[in-house]
Amino acid sequence: MATAKTDQASVEVSAPPLDRLSSGLAGRRAIIAKVVVVVVLLVWPLVSKSQYGISVMNQAGMFALLTIGVTVILGQAGQLSFGHSAFFGIGAYLGGLLAIKAGVPSLLSLVAGTVVPGIVAWVIGRPVLKLRYFYLVLATIGLGQIFVVVVMRVKFTGGLVGFSGVPTLGFGATRFDSLFSEYYLIWIIVLVTLVLLDRGLKYRFGRTLRALATSEIASSSLGIRTANWKLLAFVVSAVICGLAGTLLAFVTNTVTPVSFQFAASILPIIMMLVGGADSIWGAVIGAVLMTWVLNSLGAVRQYSGIAYPIIMIALLLFLPAGILGVRPSILQPIWTSLRRYTRRESEQDERVEAVGTSESCDPVEAPPIAATRREPRNQTGDPLLRIENVSVTFGGLKALERVSFNVAQGSITALIGPNGAGKTTLFNAISRQQTLTTGAISPGA
Repeated sequence: MATAKTDQASVEVSAPPLDRLSSGLAGRRAIIAKVVVVVVLLVWPLVSKSQYGISVMNQAGMFALLTIGVTVILGQAGQLSFGHSAFFGIGAYLGGLLAIKAGVPSLLSLVAGTVVPGIVAWVIGRPVLKLRYFYLVLATIGLGQIFVVVVMRVKFTGGLVGFSGVPTLGFGATRFDSLFSEYYLIWIIVLVTLVLLDRGLKYRFGRTLRALATSEIASSSLGIRTANWKLLAFVVSAVICGLAGTLLAFVTNTVTPVSFQFAASILPIIMMLVGGADSIWGAVIGAVLMTWVLNSLGAVRQYSGIAYPIIMIALLLFLPAGILGVRPSILQPIWTSLRRYTRRESEQDERVEAVGTSESCDPVEAPPIAATRREPRNQTGDPLLRIENVSVTFGGLKALERVSFNVAQGSITALIGPNGAGKTTLFNAISRQQTLTTGAISPGA
């Protein structure tokens, strides 16, 4: 093992004009697209006036909530879970039964059907999410299957046929007893959920979830409590799914166990893939499109055991980033022209600078360079990190043995060695992912 140190001044390079232009245009396009989606959803029933279309869009709104919940845990946090069908069902059964059997007001039933799935997710996720790999998948698959078996066998829940007669949702004197009023109730809830999550995902909550999706080991080395954040994402997802299920009970006035079988776990994932897993707004697009497909092509739902896997494989192969990840081909010539123009201007500037320095032409002032160089803040090279007699052993295997060196501030230090020399073990020890057998690692003065 050897170390090599090379002092280099850090360089700050400003973004090229084309990059700033493209990022600014992308931000404006995203805002405009979101506004267009909101406006279209709000004015659509006023323009369409189709009872069938409103009914389909009501289904799409509930599927959109369910897909948003899936996007939080899978698309943002990168944790594969099949428990959303169980949380969806818990919300529907609890909200409906409280309203029918206990006479609880519909608003309180809605709140209970939303909160209880989050509590169930906390109870299940607290021990499971401390583990990695496939444990969450196994636990949530089991949860979904257990839930369906229980509600089908218990007479209190209606058994195989479920129950009907769920009252319409109402707040005081206001009743949502028509397709038109239910439409605005559902989609306003969807839009409020979207806005709140969209804001949250731009800050610490979203950055942390995306870090977890990238690498749990790297996240934990940065001080992120991975189990706690995964649990938070799991609970938030369950609450949103429970809200969707409770709305299903009050809008359709009927709850049956068929709606919460394993196919209900696959469909929201497909909807997420259709719209794009990187954005919760893609969940809305995917839910609307797939709901219309299911209502237009009954064979897709009838043969879901075959159709859903085929659709999922096709999406992963040909549309992995979803609809929102597709760049419009009509803009490609524009971007190409901009790149060529910028490259041509850069080449002309280089020629002018070369001519200006020749003896046969008058001096020409060179354009400013978009880079600033600053000297290291600490010219003395004081140690920034100290590694002193570090050893790591695994039984009789010595991965590291009395490794000592310092990393000076303002320098670049390389660690060189063959495979099996212990480079990764040392990095893990520095990032506190590996316990030291002997020695110490400490920051410099």
